[in-house]
Amino acid sequence: MNTKNKKKWVLIGFFLIFGSLIISIPIVLFNQRFIQKVTLPQPDNQGEIMLEEALAIVNQSRELLPEKEMTLQEVGQLLWSMQGITHGRYRTVPSAGATYPLEVYVVTYSVTNLPQGLYHYLPKSHELEIINDKMITREEITEQCYSNQIAIETAQIIIFITAIPERTTRIYGDRGIRYVNLEIGHVLGNVHLQAVTTNSHIDLITQYNDSGLQQITEIKEDIEIILPITCCSSYQLKGLPNNLTEIIGTEDITNRLTVEEAIYLRKSIRSYQSNEISLQKIKRLIFFAFTNKRLFDSESYSNPKILPVNALSLFLFSSEQNSNLSTGIYQIDKQSLNFTLIKSGDYTQSLYEAGLSQAWIQTAQSNIVSFLNETKLATLKQNNSLQMGLFQTGIIAQYLYLESRNLDLGMVVVGAFYDNAVRSIINLDNSQMPNYIIPLGIAELSSTDQQLIFMNKIQISKIFGYLTLGFLYLTCFISTPLLKTKIKSHWLKIHHIFSTGFSIAFILSHVLLLVNILSSLESTSFFDGLKTIVLELVGYNIYPIDSVYKLGLLTSLIAFWLIIAMNINSYIIYRFKLFSSKTRRIIHQTQTVILLLLIFIHVYGNCLTQKVHFWSFMVVNLIIIAAFFGCYFYQEIKNWYHNDKQISS
Repeated sequence: MNTKNKKKWVLIGFFLIFGSLIISIPIVLFNQRFIQKVTLPQPDNQGEIMLEEALAIVNQSRELLPEKEMTLQEVGQLLWSMQGITHGRYRTVPSAGATYPLEVYVVTYSVTNLPQGLYHYLPKSHELEIINDKMITREEITEQCYSNQIAIETAQIIIFITAIPERTTRIYGDRGIRYVNLEIGHVLGNVHLQAVTTNSHIDLITQYNDSGLQQITEIKEDIEIILPITCCSSYQLKGLPNNLTEIIGTEDITNRLTVEEAIYLRKSIRSYQSNEISLQKIKRLIFFAFTNKRLFDSESYSNPKILPVNALSLFLFSSEQNSNLSTGIYQIDKQSLNFTLIKSGDYTQSLYEAGLSQAWIQTAQSNIVSFLNETKLATLKQNNSLQMGLFQTGIIAQYLYLESRNLDLGMVVVGAFYDNAVRSIINLDNSQMPNYIIPLGIAELSSTDQQLIFMNKIQISKIFGYLTLGFLYLTCFISTPLLKTKIKSHWLKIHHIFSTGFSIAFILSHVLLLVNILSSLESTSFFDGLKTIVLELVGYNIYPIDSVYKLGLLTSLIAFWLIIAMNINSYIIYRFKLFSSKTRRIIHQTQTVILLLLIFIHVYGNCLTQKVHFWSFMVVNLIIIAAFFGCYFYQEIKNWYHNDKQISS
């Protein structure tokens, strides 16, 4: 084989290997599959059943219809209420830092035009992707469950709510587990209301063999709760109770939103008008979100209840801005709606300081604080009793969200605060665990009815993350022989600018996230917080590397310290000329190649953690890397081309 043909085969081999990387990396390394998808009918965000009527009868006992087929529209509507998109990237339930750690899977048995199998719900596209098309029998699932087994036998579909806690804990630390469980409660609140509009009955299964179910279904995440859903006869809408005026007063308040409208319009409102909230509105809010539905009539109704003990309590902080109620702290009786004054005076400032000085706590007319009694939870003698309590709290908080929107009130749930400080304000002992501070006010219509565009810490961190990538690639490209030749004597100065930009962008993108950890630790001094940040930057407690996210984090940390070393090495080596030019070049090139490999692994690790479609992102990065090698071997390629041309001629 002559030299010309040999070089051509080498070139062909290079492109074959490069193309194989594009195809094989996601499939081989990350176990990706080409997955069949089912497009769901568009969710109905208008509806017909009014929110307060649905709240009055939610989870009402109905005649089950196990032989009836559920429609694809009904399945899609239930899933949308749990995790669907409402405005922009925001979903039907709140999530700490918009981290969205939950995933929803559904096993179908009797759904019109949908084959039996296990599906994964995709919120962004409102689609189902098939995970397992083999028949997963009801008997197999029943064998792994320790309660409500009869509900599985009649269910048309079985929903599994799973969690990837790392999405939240990497920002909020261990407290993120609490946020994940509360978020599951918000999901349960929505889907129970949506069951009213779709004539579905939901049972809750909280005791089961997790590993056994994972083996049967091939679900990889931790299963948090199981929802067998069965078609049922229509719910009996009896309207509002006759004695409602005796309970909440005579003020004329319009019940104006349907279930779907309330779910669609739900937002976290942090800006409030100066107008006062009437006591009647507050009572109505608590009544529909919390109070035992037996007050309606002789038939027994109950909100979705997963705790056999009454462990949840509410306290109202009334400020000087609310003249309808004397300033002070009130304990709310959930059945009689009596407000018992336990401490006089305006404690809003104290709550504001305990709540990490979040402005909306101070500007709200009132604040509701919810507590779980851990002593009562312990009487259940269940390993997951605290988790169940957080689920119940999330359900009630979601109903407060929806009813507040119905009453033109604004609220936001605050989960970051100093637990001991909140307890001490009310003089409660350590058995009482505060889980939410809920600022409440008259909503600013401009912020309620329009899409707010604001920069939170997560978004800012992502921007710095993109800048980090950009500066890294510029740092690598500037060190190639082609650009060195073009820039000549200025290349080192420009290289330092880019590498410094990389270092600054990287540390800002990570510190912005790590600072949030401070708000999740209830007794963190400045020096403790600084120590935490330093430990995170050196990778303390990162081992074992048991997830794709940790692999991405490890590579980013190595890249960070490597770029610092490159800056120091460049100054020392070039300033004092410790090595020959050839040796200096080899050292610098080696560091540059290592950086490229690290960023390659880091990018895909983070893409997979965020569940984004990463094919295009991967191809773009591979093209950038190919361009880098083109610039790096520019002279060799040029010489090769000219030699071939001379041989041809």
